[in-house]
Amino acid sequence: MSILDTAKARFSVRAYTGQAVEEEKLQKILEIAHVAPTAANMQPVRLVVVRS
Repeated sequence: MSILDTAKARFSVRAYTGQAVEEEKLQKILEIAHVAPTAANMQPVRLVVVRS
């Protein structure tokens, strides 16, 4: 999938289920967020995981 396809397929979630995110997926998301660029390379970034 190209970046253009990804941008066209994006959407805002308006309702959430009670289903928990699997630990493996959560760790992958956090890893990707950790290496993602920041505006003007301003560091640090805080990531907060809320599970309830």
